[in-house]
Amino acid sequence: MRFFDEESSLFNGNEVSDTADALKDAKTQSEKKLNKGDLLKNANEQAKTVIEKMYSSIAEMDSYTVNIHTTEPKK
Repeated sequence: MRFFDEESSLFNGNEVSDTADALKDAKTQSEKKLNKGDLLKNANEQAKTVIEKMYSSIAEMDSYTVNIHTTEPKK
């Protein structure tokens, strides 16, 4: 988070650094809890759905099928 004018900010000088530190701590905590394998698996599933929906109607017109294969995310 950037504060461009600390004097006219809603936060005083101490609160600006406190807020930035709190956000930094929250980000660190979130990253520790994040399960990257599940995140990537979910992203693969969503990408597969989007691609299938985008191309299935076009493929069906020409008697093709859409098959999407993804790799397993590294854990």
